[in-house]
Amino acid sequence: MGASVASEKRRGGGDTRTARRTFQPSPEAASEARHFTSEVLRAWGVAAPEDAVLVAAELATNAVRHARSAFVLSLRWHDDRVRIAVRDRDPAGPRPLEQTSAATGGRGLLIVRRLATSWGWEAVPDGKSIWATVQVPARGYAVTCVPPAIA
Repeated sequence: MGASVASEKRRGGGDTRTARRTFQPSPEAASEARHFTSEVLRAWGVAAPEDAVLVAAELATNAVRHARSAFVLSLRWHDDRVRIAVRDRDPAGPRPLEQTSAATGGRGLLIVRRLATSWGWEAVPDGKSIWATVQVPARGYAVTCVPPAIA
């Protein structure tokens, strides 16, 4: 599937960059969404996109498991935030599940809630859109791992 990528200057300064790609509801879709998100954010210069990549993969997994329809993954980056949205054709809203230690699934929205600064969903004419906003280091910010001192 083709992807679209755009960049625009906003009044008041700063770029807003957007990207969008349609995925089919296949077992590989979450992995493909993860790779797409990682490649786009790294190309945009996001220093540490891991949380945003994980959120995108979780939202994609939910679209495959529950909507069972093609879905559109949209990314929008401005300043230190990435907004990730997945639009699918199922009108039913998300239902976060109660977790038990024996559960083998159902943790996707819990992960999204923990990593995102905000998240939600909205009904759209042909289904729904679930979105999450993730804070990421601003462009030019270097993430440095300092090893512990050796005693």
